[in-house]
Amino acid sequence: MMPKPPIHRIRGNVEVHYEWTYGRYASEFFRNLKQGRFVASRCKKCGKLLVPPEAVCGVCFADTEEKLIPVPDTGEVITFTKINFSYPGQIIPPPYAVGIIKLDGVNTRFNHLIKAKDLAKIECGTRVKAKWRKEDEREGSFFDIEYFELMEDKE
Repeated sequence: MMPKPPIHRIRGNVEVHYEWTYGRYASEFFRNLKQGRFVASRCKKCGKLLVPPEAVCGVCFADTEEKLIPVPDTGEVITFTKINFSYPGQIIPPPYAVGIIKLDGVNTRFNHLIKAKDLAKIECGTRVKAKWRKEDEREGSFFDIEYFELMEDKE
């Protein structure tokens, strides 16, 4: 039996410099968020609208159209959870909800914050609208949407 070679360790930190790109579809999506609007990609095969836009449909795996399509900033709550207590790192003060939102006319869903005058009014199917940050505060990220608010709170 051969003896195991000794293990040598060097402790320290290594810096790794890299660049990451969103790609064409996500770059265009975030440029539009900075302008206060949503865009979707449409599947060439099944016609589903995808937000955020993708190059390939996650349902049928077909390519999506090159041109992105504007979609409304309104939708409905699919599911949610209510946050009633404070903890470090919160983006907005409680009470609020975190929910899955399906924008009108779109076939996909995404997570975001939901704020309401009365959290008890949030239910599955509740209509919501994006509350955008002020134009000069937008950076081209999901946080350009402060939260979704109940459409009945807007009236």
